[in-house]
Amino acid sequence: MIADGNLYDGIYAVGIMLDDGNTVVGTAFSAYFTDRLWTAAHVTERIDELLSDSRLRSRNPRPFATKTGTLIGESDTYTWNRHFSHPEYDGTVESPDVAVIVLNEELPHELPAFLPRDMTGVLRIGQPLGSLGFPAYPPLQNDVLPLATFREGTLSSLRPFYDASFDRDPRNTGQVVHYNMALAGGTSGSPVFDHHGFIVAVQYAGITVEILDDEVVIGRIDTHEDYGVHVLAVWDFIDWLENVDGTATVAESGSAGFGSVSGLQLDADVFYKTYFGQTQ
Repeated sequence: MIADGNLYDGIYAVGIMLDDGNTVVGTAFSAYFTDRLWTAAHVTERIDELLSDSRLRSRNPRPFATKTGTLIGESDTYTWNRHFSHPEYDGTVESPDVAVIVLNEELPHELPAFLPRDMTGVLRIGQPLGSLGFPAYPPLQNDVLPLATFREGTLSSLRPFYDASFDRDPRNTGQVVHYNMALAGGTSGSPVFDHHGFIVAVQYAGITVEILDDEVVIGRIDTHEDYGVHVLAVWDFIDWLENVDGTATVAESGSAGFGSVSGLQLDADVFYKTYFGQTQ
C-alpha cells in the first residue's frame, strides 16, 4: 500500500537550516500539486517565528523541505519562501489547521493521491489507517538524516470543530478525523491514509493527560488519541487556491538578510503549540 500509493517517497521533513545545524519542525507531504507540499498551518507558523527570531540571525536560518531517507542539504532538499494557510484557519485547534508550501521547483517523483471527493463518504469507524512522519525524538537524528516512521491505528470517530458555529448549531459536521495512532510531536502535517493508500486527513493535534502534584506537572500519559483535518477541508482549500487572485493574502517566510546571535539552544519540544496538553 505504501509503495503502490507513492506514499513513502512523498514524505518530507520541514524546518530551518542553520549554519551550525538543522531543526526539523514538522512533516510535509506531496499530493495533487507537483510544486507544493502539504503540512499543518501551525508548522509553517512556527517556521516563520524561527525565521524572524533575532537571536538566530547570525546563524543564517532558511526554510527547507527534505525527502525522507536523504541527507538534509543534498539533492532532495528543497528551498521555499512562500506558503498558504487554509482561509478558515484561525490559529486554534478548532479550525482547519492545514497549509501548503510553495516550492521553488517541481518534484520529480510520482505523487500520492487524496481520497477523491466522491469517495469521502465511505470513511467508516473502525477502518484501518496509517501515517508516516518524523517524531521529534533526538536519538532518531531526523535533523541530519530524516527517516519517516510508520504508525498504524483505526478510525475512532468523525467529529466537528467545537467552534462558534458548533455553539450556535451543535451538530456533527465530520470535519475532524479522530484516530488512535500515538503520533508524537514532529508528526504534525503528516498524511493519514487508508488501506488503499488514499490520503484521508492531515495530522495536526493529539491529547495527553497531565499528572499533577500540588498543581505542578510531574508527568504526562499519552492517550494515543490524535486528530487530523478531514480531506474534504483539503479539497475546499484546493478550490480556494485555484481561484485566488493577486489580492489574496499570501504568507511570506523571510529567510534572507539575517545578522546575529549565536548559541541559542533549540529544543524540539518548544517548537510546537501545545494542544490539549500535547505538543504536536
